[in-house]
This record gives sequence, structure tokens and C-alpha cells, in this order.
Amino acid sequence: MDRGGFSLRSSLDGFGKGLVGSSAVVAARIRRQLLDLGLEDPAVFLEFTAGLDTEALFELFVPDADLDEKIAKELKTLVTSAARMQGVAARASCGVSPALRDTVSFLKRKGAGDSAGNGRREEEDLNVNDWTPHGARRKYRRKLLTETPGSQAEKDRNETVKWVSRFRTLVEGLSFPAIAAAKLTANPEMALDSLVGASRAGTLRKRVRTWETFSRWLAMTRGRVWPAGVQDIVDYLHMQTEENPRTSFPKSFAASLRWMESRVGIEPAARLSQHDLFKRCIEKEQTNVEQGAEVGRSPRFPVAVLMGLEMAVSDPGLPVAVRVGCWVRLLKVVASLRSDDLQRVRPDTVTLLDSGLSAKLLRTKTSGAGKKVRELVMYVPRCAWLVNETWLETGFALWETHAGTDRDFFLPRPTLALDGFSRKLAGPGDLAALGRECLRRVGRPRLLDGVWVPGAPGWLPAGFCRAFTGHSERATLVSILAAMGTSKSDRDPLGRWSPEGSDAYVRNYRALVRRLVLSFQTTAWKEGAHECFDEDHTMLDACGAARSKLGDGAVTDWEVEDFTKEAKEVLKDLAGWQVKGQTVDENVQVQESTNEVLPDPVKDTEGDKVTEVAPYLVSVSKRGTVSRLHKAQGCWRARGLRFSDFEMILDDPPRPSQFTTFCRDCWPGAGPTWEKASASSSSSAASSSSASA
Repeated sequence: MDRGGFSLRSSLDGFGKGLVGSSAVVAARIRRQLLDLGLEDPAVFLEFTAGLDTEALFELFVPDADLDEKIAKELKTLVTSAARMQGVAARASCGVSPALRDTVSFLKRKGAGDSAGNGRREEEDLNVNDWTPHGARRKYRRKLLTETPGSQAEKDRNETVKWVSRFRTLVEGLSFPAIAAAKLTANPEMALDSLVGASRAGTLRKRVRTWETFSRWLAMTRGRVWPAGVQDIVDYLHMQTEENPRTSFPKSFAASLRWMESRVGIEPAARLSQHDLFKRCIEKEQTNVEQGAEVGRSPRFPVAVLMGLEMAVSDPGLPVAVRVGCWVRLLKVVASLRSDDLQRVRPDTVTLLDSGLSAKLLRTKTSGAGKKVRELVMYVPRCAWLVNETWLETGFALWETHAGTDRDFFLPRPTLALDGFSRKLAGPGDLAALGRECLRRVGRPRLLDGVWVPGAPGWLPAGFCRAFTGHSERATLVSILAAMGTSKSDRDPLGRWSPEGSDAYVRNYRALVRRLVLSFQTTAWKEGAHECFDEDHTMLDACGAARSKLGDGAVTDWEVEDFTKEAKEVLKDLAGWQVKGQTVDENVQVQESTNEVLPDPVKDTEGDKVTEVAPYLVSVSKRGTVSRLHKAQGCWRARGLRFSDFEMILDDPPRPSQFTTFCRDCWPGAGPTWEKASASSSSSAASSSSASA
């Protein structure tokens, strides 16, 4: 039920907790009845208590006891709290739905008890599920119980309306060409609102806020709200950089000036943002504010922490929300996602196949409605693991079961007990708090008798939990690959820094992600991974970020040394671990970026014969219902990768679960025969051995 952000749950839980003796017993009895009735919603509570004074309300709950003044005072306080909450929510202007009135009537009828009996009700009679709405009212109740409060679309719409209104206030009194033309239309207000174009709510907020500050300065110092010449913007720029030298201000102010001039219809040749004096001043002031300023970048995760997150996803001793939170952080690492990008992933686009988890990014900073690229893809391959092969599917099952999928955002807000999720959108503060709690609960992974087990929570220093932010995941994989020597042209597609919207991009992106993740996995399983990934500098970066935020005492030197030593030991154990069913290929390499990502040929370790890393591939239909198996060097489609979506198959022979049918051109006969291929290879090996003898 949508309570508009207000709930009496805490008040009900604390009802009568300060009483002692018989008063405490009676208060506990009333508290239990209030909770059983489900009166957390202030609207339901006020409807339930309507027309009842404190004495009548006490008699309703405890008909066999005399009025207790202390409990009566508690009841009066509870009613006052509900009325105050409902007043803030402006319930009078919103009205009450028919289903809510039905529910309240049912609760009051249940609470009143059987009038034909002794007036007392049994607790088993309070099961609300016994009541079924009748007739047309059923659809109202279903909507009331399943409607997601505070969806992502509603949040974006409200934010956009707010800043569009403030933009209109800034420009409606001006006489520039676009403003004058908008005022001549049949609906001037709508025309003025349309001047913002396809700007996101976040962009509107930054541009309008910056311009509002500048407009107030102009009004107080020059008596106008729009600059009359380049001298106005240069004077304001100098004043701000002298009084408040923020590194982001010069570029932010220049962007706001360009944005506002383009929205009001000023000709490009007459725009102040294009004046040479202003451009040179921006360059100079940007240099001045950056001198001596410390660049604040989120540190990446050490590889040992990624291993701890993998183990935490499958740790049944941790709360559900923490396990899902660890899964989300790993998704962001592999897919190089921003937190806002992940929240805009619709659950109905998320699919988990044998090849991995994929989803559509419908709105990011570089894609979405009104952008050059409408949508992008997110892909996390199954091979993205180090110590826990099942973390991807385990976390997906937890997310799907406990968070649900009937909403337009990825992760709902976790409950205070972290044992589940509510139906409301998790905001930036909720995600930051959950991410920090996940790191606080991560334990050191330990190798016992060849099996990895999670360690006790609290492994990371407290300062490190604050140092790693929601942007650390986006910087992790690309930084590791850079330390491994992977070219920038191969790393850029991971974070969609150079997005494309074509089918070729989708095909190459998935193949590239799988190849890069395999390269990272192989390197992590080998000796010297700590030095190869430059983990020592990663620890120093995290230490510096913690001290920059919290002070020099946030992380001590011995804490950093101990954690670095333990992380190095974890990677050493990983290198000595015999991965069941896996072999570390010393020849795995990352191909330089080309127009199409093709499988790399590698040399056979026993001779000069050249073999293919991926002997097969599976083409996936647009709806994802047909997965057709091809030989990598079979038909002309497979040789030229003429598919809108495909996956490379490293297994030989492929598993039956990896495809639904096979290509008739690659296998003209009855189809693939793995047994015959195996037999022929063994017979050829026998003949070669006899010849050599």
C-alpha cells in the first residue's frame, strides 16, 4: 500500500514500551492488536479511529479492563501523530479510494467483534486474507496492493517538471527570438517548456541552478537579469573564482552560458559564449583553480575484495539485501556501470542465459529518447568469476525473488533490517548506504581443503569502506586491464565511453567483454597477479581517498600494511588453487581493436599446428528464442560473423544447453556427431603414434 512516505510503524512498535507493571501488560496487548490490524498507514488509522474518543478506543481494544490513564495518554499521542502525518501528506485534497474504504470497514468490523457474543474478539479472527472484495471493487484493491510507489519514471517526470518551471521563470520576461516566437503560439507556456529540448533532469538541474546564481548576481550588481556584454560574464567569472575557487566552476559556468544562449534562440555569431575574451578567461581561470587542487577520483577495488564479494553473494549467514547488494556491485564492476545507469535498467529486459546476463540500458548520460543512441546493452558473461562460479545465478535468483520485477527500476529500497526490499525506488543515498554495508560485511576468502569459504565480516578497514564509492566499480575492470597492458581502444567499449547503436556494436561488445574478462580471469589465476594488477598502488589510492574524506586518522599505516599483506596472500592462494574443470591457458591474449572481434588463433604447445580458441559459435535470434550452433570456420555466415547477435563457444564439444538447433550448411548431413569426431581423432592419434614407432 502506498503510504506516501509516512508510516506509523515505529510509533506502533514503541507503543507503551516505557510502562511497567500491569500497564505494560495491557499496552503490549493493545500493541499486538494494532500491528495485527495493519494500521501502519496514517490514513487507515484515522479512518479506524474516526468518531471514537480515547475512552471508547481503549474499551474497543481491552473491553475487560478498566481505563488506564497512562495507556489513554499513549493512545492520544498515537492519534495525534497520525493526524499530523496525514496533514503533511494533504490527505484531504487527495481523497480515499473505494478499496481503502472497504479495507477500513472490514478492519473496523473485525475489531468490533461479534455483537451477538460477549463483545470480545479472538486473535485468529484478525486474518485480513479471509476477506475477498466483491464485484468491481476487486480491481481497485488489486491496483492498491500492487502499484509501485515512487517509480523511476515518476521521479524523473517530477524532477523535470520542477526544473522546467524554474527555467520558464528565468526566460519568460526576455525578448529573444525563441521566447518571442513561443509567446505567439496558442499555448505559450507549453512552447516555453519545450525550449529545454531533450535535456535530462540532471542536466536541467545543473544548468538552471548555475544560471539562477548568475542572474541574482546581475540583478544585485548591474540591475538586470541577462548579461549586456562580455564584461558581465568575465567580471562574474573573476569574482567567483576569487571568492570560491572550485575546480568545476569555470567549465560548469561556460556550459550553462552556452546552454542558455542556445535555448533562447540567440544567433551563433552573437553568442557571448563564443567571444574570444570569454574563452581565454575560462582557460586561464580553469588553470588557476586546478593548480594545487587535489583530483578526487574514486579508487578501484582490489582483486581480493572482488573475491570477497563473490563469496558474500552465496553466504547464507548474511542478510538478503546485503547478498543482493554484493551481487549488484559485481555487476557494476564487470559491466563498468554508473549507479544511475544500473537503476534505469528495467527488470523485464534482464535475462540470464547460459552465456551470461544481459539487459538493455534505456537511459544513460549518452543514450535514451531524443539521443543519437536510443539504447545500449549490458552484458556480464558467465566466465566473470574468480572463486565462486555460481555468484551470477545465485544473486540473480535472490534479486528476482526478493526484489521482484514489477517496476521500472533495477533495485528497490532495502528494509531497515536488510532482510528484504520495499517497493520504493532506492535513491543515491540508499545505494551508497547499502554499498558501504556490503563492504563492511565482506570477509577474507579462505582456501580450506581446496574449497573457498567466506571469512568473518569486518575484513576491510573502516576507512576503506568509506573510500570506495559508487563510482569505484566503473573504474575497477578498466584500470586492471590498463595495468595488464590492454589498449585504450579495447577498454573504451566496456564503459560505453564511445557508444554506438548499431548491431555491429552489440555483437562486438559482447564478444569483446567475454575476451577481456577471460584475460583478466586467466591472469588472476597465475603467479604474480598482485604485481601485474599493481595492487600496491591500489591500496595507496584507497588510503589517500579515505584520509582525504575523513582526515589523516581514518586509516592507519599498519591497517594498510596488514590489509595489503592479507590481500597478497589471498591472490597467492588463488594462483596455487587447482580450478576444477578449468585449465589456465598461458597463451590467452587480447586482440587489438578492429572493426569486428574475431577469435584469436594460438599456437599448440606440442607442435606448430595452429588451432582456434573458439571452434564454434551460436547465433541468437532477435527474440532470443533460437540459438543456432555453427562451426567457427564453417558456413559463410560464421566465417564473416554475419549475425546481429552471437556468442563464441569455447567448449569442445559444446554442451547441449548452449544451443537449440544447428546450422544445416555447417553440418549438411544428420547433424553434429561428437562421438564420431572423438573416435576419428583418437584413431588418427593412434596411427600417428604407430608411424613414429
